[in-house]
Amino acid sequence: MITAAASAKDLTGLARFLRRTGTQDEQLERFLRLLLSDNAVTFSHLGLIAVALELGAALGRQGLVMKRVSRLIEADSRPIVHWGFSDRLWRFMPLGRQAAEQLAVLKYGGIPAFDSDNLLDLDSAELLALAEKHVERLLLPQALLDNLYRHSRCQELQRADWERHVKTAYWIDHITDDLQRFFRKGAKRNYTCVDLIEVEAKRDALGQIDASKGTVLMSFHGAFLTMTRAFYAAAFEKGLIVQKNSSVIPGRIGVRDNHRAALFAAFRALQERKVLLLTPDGGQGEKSSTLNVLGVPVRVGVGAAFLAYEAKCNTAWYTVARQGDRFVPIIVPGPSRTAGETYDEFQTRLLSFVAERIESILTGDPRSIALGLKWSAALGRSLTAAGAPP
Repeated sequence: MITAAASAKDLTGLARFLRRTGTQDEQLERFLRLLLSDNAVTFSHLGLIAVALELGAALGRQGLVMKRVSRLIEADSRPIVHWGFSDRLWRFMPLGRQAAEQLAVLKYGGIPAFDSDNLLDLDSAELLALAEKHVERLLLPQALLDNLYRHSRCQELQRADWERHVKTAYWIDHITDDLQRFFRKGAKRNYTCVDLIEVEAKRDALGQIDASKGTVLMSFHGAFLTMTRAFYAAAFEKGLIVQKNSSVIPGRIGVRDNHRAALFAAFRALQERKVLLLTPDGGQGEKSSTLNVLGVPVRVGVGAAFLAYEAKCNTAWYTVARQGDRFVPIIVPGPSRTAGETYDEFQTRLLSFVAERIESILTGDPRSIALGLKWSAALGRSLTAAGAPP
């Protein structure tokens, strides 16, 4: 199985399969033996190493796996370890801080800025140069790249150049997410990737928000979401971010524990003319609908539509895009409730707008295509499921 996956260059898919199925009690021993039987493949991919650590922990043998990882790190000629779209460092924290730090060393080790502890000081141009130099560490499923390129409006680019731009965008998304959510926890000072966003573009974006009404800003798990959230938090000090999990961070509303209380808090904020950030594709809330994006059905929450309709407020689409060696916030005004419009009509219109904005990113400049787990997995599956493209 492992050798076949290596031949098909889909070690990310294998890691995700093992993580889903390998933690069943009767499978633990079998899958750990399978992973440790082929060091050359298992210890060449971060996701597979993480699964081995997870299975080892479940069997009381994580120390054994960590020793093998230590030998890999300490080797005189350490091989390059590849990683996939799901291998964000915060996802490894349940393995324990020491194991997660081992994985961080494997993901970024050998990169001078990482080894000298200067990652927190990189500006946008330096970060881009770093990503472009080391982009081959990232492995993306061929089905995902095929599906995206098939729908691309930028096919005047050579396929190899287009793919490199997409991989660089993923790389930037990963390093900013890892810096914001993992590395800064042990740093002597706080880190915010908002400093990567161009100053003049920040002012232009803020000027597009109508302060006379509340506004529901919508984004999605793509297009540099970590930078998107960081700029939002800095720009809208009184704004609120609606998210799935509860949080002690001021300005965050978690819907999982008490959906109704979260909805009420969000509604009150809009009545007070505040700005609210939602990611409909995050699945927050009790009710959902389906978006069709590039022929792929994806479940999304309808909280944004409900809040905007009931509060009679503005809506807008908000992401961050790469332009040259800088990053800029993009805000596109969205639909508002019209006189006599029913809720179902408004929901349909708003979700259509969201689907159009997501498709615009997925089919547009490859330098800004940096998708999260949900979209990478869905679009990577769809081509296989649909068969050969027409």
